[in-house]
Amino acid sequence: MLLRNNAKRLITVNGPMTEAGYSEYYDIKPGENPAVDVPDHLCQSDFVQHLLSTRDLTIEAAPAADDDLEALRNEALLLGIDVDKKWKAPRIRAEIDKANT
Repeated sequence: MLLRNNAKRLITVNGPMTEAGYSEYYDIKPGENPAVDVPDHLCQSDFVQHLLSTRDLTIEAAPAADDDLEALRNEALLLGIDVDKKWKAPRIRAEIDKANT
């Protein structure tokens, strides 16, 4: 999921520690820096969900093909949007854009 930092500070999303003592992490820089692709399993953490709710982080809609409905549905569900199974990609994208504004 592409995350954009709207805060005035660096945000780092950390993954769980491995047996070797390493953790995956993603630095999301503020300002006009590009959005960062963070794996979905890390986006479901309480930390990321809180930052999404305060709008310090927003989900940037990646260009998706119409056949990538499942990814759009998952993104919408993370934002708390109830997705009708009849909705096509343009409708889901519009609802995601509304939720991010």
